[in-house]
Amino acid sequence: MDSEDLESLFYRGEEIDLKEVAKRKKIEIKETGYFKYYDYIEGVGLNEELSKVIFSLKKGEIYPSFFLLEKGGYIIQLEDVTPFNEEKFEKEKEIYIKKLKVRKRLLETFKFISQIEKESQLEIYL
Repeated sequence: MDSEDLESLFYRGEEIDLKEVAKRKKIEIKETGYFKYYDYIEGVGLNEELSKVIFSLKKGEIYPSFFLLEKGGYIIQLEDVTPFNEEKFEKEKEIYIKKLKVRKRLLETFKFISQIEKESQLEIYL
């Protein structure tokens, strides 16, 4: 199977086994572990565009284009998705709300102090 065969299979919507194709072509396959949307992807790096692509795929789906990054080229297939745990979310929701409120207050306080410092040309010594 050459690359034209692979491409024609893909565009005809036929099932493609990337592991089998890689074995025939003597191409190394690397898989990542689970990661979150904004996480560093082990062996790949941090790339927002790649994250968008991966999180737009359905389980088992192959992204139709080759992905070229600094560390190499990638053919992307989504193997698995960690299901959303609503029970855990409900238990932890209030904790996260409190943390976000604290962060927001700190950020607003910092912005306020920075604005006062800028407008009054005060110097703050700690």
